[in-house]
Amino acid sequence: MDLQEQYKGRILIVDDSADLLEMLDFILRINHYEVFAKNNAVDVYDFVLNNNIDLLLLDVNTWSIKGRKICKKLKADPETAYFPVILMSSDPNLLYDFRECNADGVMDKPFELDVLLSKINACINTVY
Repeated sequence: MDLQEQYKGRILIVDDSADLLEMLDFILRINHYEVFAKNNAVDVYDFVLNNNIDLLLLDVNTWSIKGRKICKKLKADPETAYFPVILMSSDPNLLYDFRECNADGVMDKPFELDVLLSKINACINTVY
């Protein structure tokens, strides 16, 4: 079996917390996802387009660029409008951000890992 066939999907995580990136990277890898982790959102749009990413886990408030701005850009472009994005935040206005930029899901921080994995599976399986 080809190594690529073993993965459930390719996930890009963008968050400015190194600890959260490390934890999510570990959890998602042991759950058979190929993971790319970035601590800033500077070139996320191009990364998504050029790396066959299946899902974006995006912090709403990264230090470089607001997550909702990236989500809006992805959802407004016909080439990436289908692309699943799950917003993550500890901000109580997360539901507003979710609606404003047409994200596919939201996760309050801190979150339960089984809930996150369920949302990831649902988003990736919807695409395929």
